[in-house]
Amino acid sequence: PEQSWKEWNTQKKIEEELDTLGIPYETPYKTAVIATIKGAHASDHILGIRADIDALPVTEKTACPFKSENEGTMHACGH
Repeated sequence: PEQSWKEWNTQKKIEEELDTLGIPYETPYKTAVIATIKGAHASDHILGIRADIDALPVTEKTACPFKSENEGTMHACGH
């Protein structure tokens, strides 16, 4: 995981996956990706999905195999 405004590797992985799937996208700034998936038919309906990709400066204290590989940074809820 990468902290806010430093998600360069995360963004690159998202772009690579979208390229593999043939999904067009825009990058309005260096740590954001906006993908557009159009349906087979024109419609007045639009669905937007938003996802955070940033992590928090928190040390993860677990032995789980999927724990953060970046010491002092983890995906966690900041609410």
